Amino acid sequence: MPSSITQPSPAPTFNPVNGMALVRAPDMEPAVAVFGPSDIARNFGEVLHMTETYAYAHVNTPSTQKDNAMPQEVKQRLLNAASTTSAFQFMQTPFTRYMLVNKVMLQFVIRTVLKHDTFAGFDPRVDQAMENCKNQMYQTTPAQVKYQLLATMAEQVRTIKAHPNFPAFVQSIARSRGNELWGILKPMMHQKTSRDWEDLYELMLKAHELAEMMYSGSEEYKFDFPVMGQRFQQAIMEPRDPYRNILTPDQLEQLGATVRLGMTPLITSRTSTAAGYVNSTQVMKAFVLLKTDR
Repeated sequence: MPSSITQPSPAPTFNPVNGMALVRAPDMEPAVAVFGPSDIARNFGEVLHMTETYAYAHVNTPSTQKDNAMPQEVKQRLLNAASTTSAFQFMQTPFTRYMLVNKVMLQFVIRTVLKHDTFAGFDPRVDQAMENCKNQMYQTTPAQVKYQLLATMAEQVRTIKAHPNFPAFVQSIARSRGNELWGILKPMMHQKTSRDWEDLYELMLKAHELAEMMYSGSEEYKFDFPVMGQRFQQAIMEPRDPYRNILTPDQLEQLGATVRLGMTPLITSRTSTAAGYVNSTQVMKAFVLLKTDR
């Protein structure tokens, strides 16, 4: 196989403005009404769009020789995001390389940024209050109790957001975490551009802005990447194969199409209420690459 492929690849088509794959549920009455579900969905869409665009613009030049020379830690991330056999195949063509890199980037953002304690270190008192709440939450925690705990955690986030030094703190941790992600991506960048770091830093700032929105309210969020071999379900997945599929989602589902790559996660939220109810909402479908046996 040649060391590089020069044929043009399709640019990412997802645009959060048109709402594709965003599931807009009616705004519920959450424990703390700060942002509506549509606001959160829109910002999730922007982060996903920026991540995919970054992978396409900066990490989408295949090179067998240079990929083989990547650190083992980077190779392992790619293998974990796909499989031992498919990761190499995805990375060898610009039609799918950026999709796998996009998944690696999202896994990093979800693990390091989109979490309740993402702003730990700004105020020790807030950190302690957040930790106390987390230690009281279990799967068996009654909804009314969880409502109080999540509302308390949301109040802590809103408290630090109001501090005049908070924006500078966010810029600092976004830069620090961006440097960590840079260390993962740089070995995969085989054509450098003047915007490599600047675009990544802007993405990290946007991800932290999303975290501020998410945890200023009382919702819990769940991220589920479809796994290889999982049956396609159009209710929770959207096909993103680079070659236009002549089959409709209905037909793909009926034929038993299965997932080749879960490119982005299915994003859902749960809202507990003071009355003891739990409302679940699908925020965004998962983007997937598919295969059929026909």
